[in-house]
Amino acid sequence: MIAIIDYEMGSLVKLKKALNLYEENVIITRDKDIISKADKIILAGKGNFEDAMKNIDKLELREIIKSEALKKPFLAINLGMEILFETCEGAEDIKGLGILRGRTAKFIEKNNIKIPQLGWNSVKKTRNSRLFEDIEENSYFYFIHSYYIVPKDEDIVVGIADYGTKYVAAIEKGNVMGTQFYLDKSGDTGIKILKNFINI
Repeated sequence: MIAIIDYEMGSLVKLKKALNLYEENVIITRDKDIISKADKIILAGKGNFEDAMKNIDKLELREIIKSEALKKPFLAINLGMEILFETCEGAEDIKGLGILRGRTAKFIEKNNIKIPQLGWNSVKKTRNSRLFEDIEENSYFYFIHSYYIVPKDEDIVVGIADYGTKYVAAIEKGNVMGTQFYLDKSGDTGIKILKNFINI
């Protein structure tokens, strides 16, 4: 079973449908018992760091997410990846999940760089990873974001992109993985990454 954690930050139905192409047993949930029994967990969403963490704390999901992320394959997507880290620029008094060390920074709007980044961008793989197995170099993925992560441990980075500045597009450390780009919006290549996660 794959549990997609519902913390009230965007619709997760399209992501569930994409996963259902390869796995029937996918549940969108905030039930702690279901999350603890799941074989794999996905933390996705859209919006901002502050609202995400307020919702997670309101729903009392912080501890279950932190504990289960250390036990089983765990995939964080877009906002989900940003809140894996400790702090966010502009909301330093709000604590992230702290599963990984680092912070979330905001793009600087300049010249032809508009915020948010909206659309397709290529991703360069920085090392081998299970997420990017059989994914061609410089494949394109779909991004919608104003922030990007700045990890303290650069060894977790498996993919980078460029939007006026080079930034982290994907990470993998043990069973914890993440993408800044949306997988259900990234066509066949995004679906392939979901399939790679399912196969772990």
